[in-house]
Amino acid sequence: MNKKELKELINPGHTAVVVIDLQNDFCHGGGDMAKSGRDVSLMQKAAHNTQKFLPEVRKRKVPVIFVRARHNEWTNSPAWARKRGEKGSLTCKEGSWGEEFFVVKPGKSEAVVVKHRYSAFIGTDLDLILRSQAVQTVILTGVGTNVCVESTARDGFQMDYDIVLLSDCTGSSTLESHQKALEVLGLHFGYVLTSREILEAWGKA
Repeated sequence: MNKKELKELINPGHTAVVVIDLQNDFCHGGGDMAKSGRDVSLMQKAAHNTQKFLPEVRKRKVPVIFVRARHNEWTNSPAWARKRGEKGSLTCKEGSWGEEFFVVKPGKSEAVVVKHRYSAFIGTDLDLILRSQAVQTVILTGVGTNVCVESTARDGFQMDYDIVLLSDCTGSSTLESHQKALEVLGLHFGYVLTSREILEAWGKA
Protein backbone atom coordinates (compact mmCIF):
# COMPACT_ATOMS: atom_id res chain seq x y z
CA MET A 1 0.00 0.00 0.00
CA ASN A 2 1.43 3.38 -1.01
CA LYS A 3 1.16 6.57 1.05
CA LYS A 4 -1.79 7.92 -0.92
CA GLU A 5 -3.75 4.69 -0.47
CA LEU A 6 -2.94 4.62 3.25
CA LYS A 7 -4.10 8.21 3.74
CA GLU A 8 -7.40 7.40 2.08
CA LEU A 9 -7.81 4.19 4.05
CA ILE A 10 -7.43 5.93 7.42
CA ASN A 11 -8.99 9.27 6.50
CA PRO A 12 -10.15 10.74 9.85
CA GLY A 13 -13.49 11.52 8.24
CA HIS A 14 -14.45 7.85 8.06
CA THR A 15 -12.21 6.18 10.64
CA ALA A 16 -12.70 5.15 14.27
CA VAL A 17 -10.34 3.70 16.87
CA VAL A 18 -11.71 0.79 18.91
CA VAL A 19 -9.97 -0.03 22.20
CA ILE A 20 -10.55 -3.64 23.23
CA ASP A 21 -10.44 -5.03 26.78
CA LEU A 22 -7.69 -2.90 28.32
CA GLN A 23 -8.92 -3.88 31.77
CA ASN A 24 -7.35 -4.82 35.09
CA ASP A 25 -8.12 -8.53 34.93
CA PHE A 26 -6.27 -8.79 31.62
CA CYS A 27 -3.45 -6.29 32.05
CA HIS A 28 -2.77 -5.55 35.73
CA GLY A 29 -0.19 -7.52 37.68
CA GLY A 30 -2.89 -8.24 40.25
CA GLY A 31 -5.55 -9.25 37.73
CA ASP A 32 -6.96 -12.67 36.97
CA MET A 33 -4.69 -13.34 34.02
CA ALA A 34 -1.52 -12.61 35.98
CA LYS A 35 -2.80 -14.63 38.93
CA SER A 36 -3.31 -17.59 36.61
CA GLY A 37 0.41 -17.50 35.82
CA ARG A 38 0.31 -15.81 32.43
CA ASP A 39 2.74 -13.11 31.40
CA VAL A 40 0.93 -9.77 31.10
CA SER A 41 3.94 -7.64 30.15
CA LEU A 42 3.08 -7.47 26.44
CA MET A 43 -0.48 -6.50 27.27
CA GLN A 44 0.73 -3.81 29.63
CA LYS A 45 2.98 -2.49 26.87
CA ALA A 46 0.02 -2.42 24.49
CA ALA A 47 -1.99 -0.48 27.05
CA HIS A 48 0.73 2.11 27.60
CA ASN A 49 1.28 2.52 23.85
CA THR A 50 -2.45 2.97 23.38
CA GLN A 51 -2.45 5.54 26.16
CA LYS A 52 0.15 7.55 24.23
CA PHE A 53 -1.69 7.12 20.94
CA LEU A 54 -5.16 8.22 22.04
CA PRO A 55 -4.43 11.94 22.67
CA GLU A 56 -3.20 12.21 19.08
CA VAL A 57 -6.34 10.43 17.87
CA ARG A 58 -8.55 12.84 19.79
CA LYS A 59 -6.70 15.87 18.42
CA ARG A 60 -7.77 14.77 14.95
CA LYS A 61 -11.42 14.34 16.00
CA VAL A 62 -11.35 10.62 15.22
CA PRO A 63 -14.03 8.77 17.23
CA VAL A 64 -12.71 6.54 20.00
CA ILE A 65 -14.86 3.63 21.16
CA PHE A 66 -13.98 1.61 24.25
CA VAL A 67 -14.93 -2.04 24.57
CA ARG A 68 -15.33 -3.53 28.03
CA ALA A 69 -15.61 -7.27 28.72
CA ARG A 70 -18.19 -7.99 31.40
CA HIS A 71 -19.28 -11.35 32.75
CA ASN A 72 -21.91 -12.49 35.19
CA GLU A 73 -24.02 -15.55 35.94
CA TRP A 74 -26.68 -14.44 33.46
CA THR A 75 -24.39 -14.08 30.46
CA ASN A 76 -22.13 -17.10 31.04
CA SER A 77 -23.82 -19.92 29.15
CA PRO A 78 -23.11 -23.58 30.01
CA ALA A 79 -20.93 -23.85 26.87
CA TRP A 80 -18.98 -20.71 27.83
CA ALA A 81 -18.55 -21.87 31.43
CA ARG A 82 -17.36 -25.33 30.40
CA LYS A 83 -14.70 -23.96 28.08
CA ARG A 84 -13.65 -20.98 30.20
CA GLY A 85 -14.02 -22.57 33.62
CA GLU A 86 -15.73 -19.44 34.92
CA LYS A 87 -18.85 -20.89 36.51
CA GLY A 88 -17.63 -20.04 39.98
CA SER A 89 -14.97 -17.37 39.44
CA LEU A 90 -15.64 -14.69 36.83
CA THR A 91 -13.01 -12.75 34.92
CA CYS A 92 -14.09 -9.10 34.51
CA LYS A 93 -17.00 -9.73 36.83
CA GLU A 94 -19.65 -7.05 36.65
CA GLY A 95 -18.96 -4.29 39.17
CA SER A 96 -15.52 -5.64 40.14
CA TRP A 97 -12.11 -3.98 40.18
CA GLY A 98 -11.02 -6.42 37.48
CA GLU A 99 -13.62 -5.01 35.11
CA GLU A 100 -12.22 -1.46 35.40
CA PHE A 101 -10.07 -0.02 32.61
CA PHE A 102 -6.30 -0.30 32.91
CA VAL A 103 -4.21 2.84 32.22
CA VAL A 104 -6.63 4.22 29.62
CA LYS A 105 -10.00 5.83 30.27
CA PRO A 106 -12.82 6.87 27.94
CA GLY A 107 -13.53 10.56 27.55
CA LYS A 108 -16.89 11.98 28.63
CA SER A 109 -18.28 11.88 25.10
CA GLU A 110 -16.76 8.54 24.08
CA ALA A 111 -18.90 5.43 23.71
CA VAL A 112 -18.32 2.37 25.87
CA VAL A 113 -19.50 -0.94 24.41
CA VAL A 114 -20.06 -3.83 26.82
CA LYS A 115 -19.45 -7.30 25.44
CA HIS A 116 -19.94 -10.79 26.85
CA ARG A 117 -18.05 -12.81 24.25
CA TYR A 118 -14.68 -12.53 22.50
CA SER A 119 -15.87 -10.47 19.54
CA ALA A 120 -16.92 -6.89 20.18
CA PHE A 121 -19.58 -7.32 17.48
CA ILE A 122 -21.42 -10.24 19.09
CA GLY A 123 -24.49 -9.15 21.06
CA THR A 124 -23.45 -5.48 21.20
CA ASP A 125 -24.31 -2.18 19.54
CA LEU A 126 -20.82 -1.64 18.12
CA ASP A 127 -21.95 -2.04 14.51
CA LEU A 128 -24.81 0.42 15.06
CA ILE A 129 -22.44 2.99 16.59
CA LEU A 130 -19.93 2.66 13.75
CA ARG A 131 -22.54 2.93 11.03
CA SER A 132 -24.24 5.87 12.77
CA GLN A 133 -20.89 7.68 12.63
CA ALA A 134 -20.39 6.72 8.95
CA VAL A 135 -17.25 4.76 9.85
CA GLN A 136 -15.64 2.69 7.10
CA THR A 137 -12.23 1.95 8.65
CA VAL A 138 -11.74 0.53 12.13
CA ILE A 139 -8.34 0.78 13.83
CA LEU A 140 -8.01 -1.84 16.56
CA THR A 141 -5.96 -1.63 19.73
CA GLY A 142 -6.14 -3.77 22.85
CA VAL A 143 -5.87 -7.36 24.08
CA GLY A 144 -5.55 -10.21 23.47
CA THR A 145 -4.29 -10.09 19.92
CA ASN A 146 -5.05 -13.75 19.30
CA VAL A 147 -8.44 -13.87 21.03
CA CYS A 148 -10.66 -10.80 21.44
CA VAL A 149 -8.81 -8.54 19.00
CA GLU A 150 -8.65 -11.31 16.41
CA SER A 151 -12.32 -12.25 16.86
CA THR A 152 -13.36 -8.61 16.45
CA ALA A 153 -11.13 -8.13 13.39
CA ARG A 154 -12.53 -11.20 11.67
CA ASP A 155 -16.14 -10.21 12.29
CA GLY A 156 -15.51 -6.58 11.36
CA PHE A 157 -13.96 -7.46 8.02
CA GLN A 158 -16.79 -9.83 7.19
CA MET A 159 -19.22 -7.01 8.00
CA ASP A 160 -17.41 -4.97 5.31
CA TYR A 161 -15.25 -2.67 7.45
CA ASP A 162 -11.64 -2.02 6.53
CA ILE A 163 -9.64 -3.29 9.51
CA VAL A 164 -6.30 -1.91 10.68
CA LEU A 165 -4.46 -3.59 13.55
CA LEU A 166 -1.77 -1.72 15.45
CA SER A 167 1.05 -4.14 16.22
CA ASP A 168 2.48 -1.93 18.99
CA CYS A 169 -0.91 -1.23 20.61
CA THR A 170 -2.05 -4.86 20.79
CA GLY A 171 -0.65 -7.69 22.83
CA SER A 172 -1.19 -11.18 24.22
CA SER A 173 0.36 -13.42 26.85
CA THR A 174 3.16 -14.60 24.53
CA LEU A 175 5.07 -12.93 21.73
CA GLU A 176 4.54 -16.01 19.57
CA SER A 177 0.74 -15.90 19.82
CA HIS A 178 0.77 -12.13 19.19
CA GLN A 179 2.89 -12.44 16.07
CA LYS A 180 0.99 -15.43 14.68
CA ALA A 181 -2.32 -13.61 15.08
CA LEU A 182 -0.99 -10.51 13.33
CA GLU A 183 0.35 -12.66 10.50
CA VAL A 184 -3.01 -14.33 9.89
CA LEU A 185 -5.03 -11.13 10.31
CA GLY A 186 -2.72 -9.16 8.04
CA LEU A 187 -2.94 -11.83 5.38
CA HIS A 188 -6.70 -12.33 5.33
CA PHE A 189 -8.63 -9.75 7.37
CA GLY A 190 -6.91 -6.37 7.50
CA TYR A 191 -3.74 -4.33 7.55
CA VAL A 192 -1.04 -4.48 10.23
CA LEU A 193 0.58 -1.13 10.98
CA THR A 194 2.10 0.73 13.89
CA SER A 195 0.72 3.76 15.69
CA ARG A 196 3.64 5.79 14.32
CA GLU A 197 2.72 4.89 10.75
CA ILE A 198 -0.85 6.02 11.40
CA LEU A 199 0.23 9.35 12.86
CA GLU A 200 2.71 9.97 10.06
CA ALA A 201 -0.01 9.33 7.48
CA TRP A 202 -2.39 11.66 9.30
CA GLY A 203 0.20 14.41 9.49
CA LYS A 204 -0.03 17.35 11.88
CA ALA A 205 -3.22 17.67 13.91
